[in-house]
Amino acid sequence: MRRPNVALIVVDSLREDHSRGLDQLLDVGFVRYENAIAPAPWTLPSHVSMFTGLYPGTHGVHEMYQDVPGLDEVAREGMRRLNYGVAGELMDEGYEMHFVTANLFITPQYGFQRYTRHLTASPYMPEALDWDEFSGLNESFWRNGRNYLRTAREFLSMGKGALLGRAILRGMKLSMGLGLRDKGSSAVLDAVKGMNAHEPYMLFVNLMEAHEPYTPRDLAGSVSAEAAFNAIFAGRVPEDVVAAWRRQYPRHAEYAVERALDVVRALGHRLEDSLVIVTSDHGQLLGDGGIGHGYFLSDGLLRVPLYVKWPTGMRAPRQTGRYVSLAQIPSMIRAAMGDQPAGIGSDVVMAESFGPISMPTGWRSRLPRSALREAFSHRMRIYARGGAATYNAGADRVEDTAGIDVVDASRIARELLGMGTAEELPARA
Repeated sequence: MRRPNVALIVVDSLREDHSRGLDQLLDVGFVRYENAIAPAPWTLPSHVSMFTGLYPGTHGVHEMYQDVPGLDEVAREGMRRLNYGVAGELMDEGYEMHFVTANLFITPQYGFQRYTRHLTASPYMPEALDWDEFSGLNESFWRNGRNYLRTAREFLSMGKGALLGRAILRGMKLSMGLGLRDKGSSAVLDAVKGMNAHEPYMLFVNLMEAHEPYTPRDLAGSVSAEAAFNAIFAGRVPEDVVAAWRRQYPRHAEYAVERALDVVRALGHRLEDSLVIVTSDHGQLLGDGGIGHGYFLSDGLLRVPLYVKWPTGMRAPRQTGRYVSLAQIPSMIRAAMGDQPAGIGSDVVMAESFGPISMPTGWRSRLPRSALREAFSHRMRIYARGGAATYNAGADRVEDTAGIDVVDASRIARELLGMGTAEELPARA
């Protein structure tokens, strides 16, 4: 039996309720699955779950109170231990593995080290570069700080003078708020159009257009970090940030959807022989239960779109459970290959948070140790019986419920703590 190609397209930070433009995919054979839930509220643990089929508490690649060793080292070791998830599995079966990502967490630095080719883009770089080349240029920027002349010399010595010039112009436009919506997607799209892959292959794409920054003053992430700090530790969501994000996010999300559709179109005739999954790793909170992403466990952050085009000749599996966890993506891939039954969905899914991720400089010194311990507690958002509840595993308490009895929520949470994969979740709650 011929093995299908696989394409996983992640529209980073795209809320489900801002994704309906993706319904255009239904016209070219995609199926929309309902109530898709991200396994984590931010990029790295959610992507590792998508590649391994494990929830964050099991794969272990997530934020930590004691950041020693660094998260990048934890991620590299975790992915190596898990044979790089579906990427390693498919490469062992003879697949080429092509990454084209504008998200710096989805790179070899954070454990995504099994690939045929890894192209990396960024808002400041006018083209996608091989990882080794990209990381070398990026290191030059960080190493030289404000010594721009030394940076220029290093770029010239690497034969990248023209690229540096275009990057400087791009940076100037961003600082003035011009072209702020394009956060690397043009380079990603060019790379996909020019991809020379031998079949069978898996293509992974990450688009950052729905992700902040949404204003020029947040280019360095300082506004986002300070807003998250206040929301988590002071219980205040800054009104000015909420107002700006509610005004700007829909435009960025719409543009992100357009670019995702462009990527699908760029696949052209290869769609016929492929399993193509279009989703998001998490949403974005706009004052509805928090701000930004990471830490919080609210619907606007965890409910994401999920569209799947199954290979030609395969009947699209029916959704058999109320919810679909993105941790089920590896099982979707195996189903498309005929390696296991094609079952989509579960009546119980969860998302996990282990603490804040993006905080202002010196934030630890601004807080008592008790506040840090509380913030970095293991918390779970449980979706079951058409409702949801948040369980604090560290304190063994249900923090809030919506449609689930507190006693039931506590029981379900304890069951889930012993189950690491989406396939192990109980069929009924």
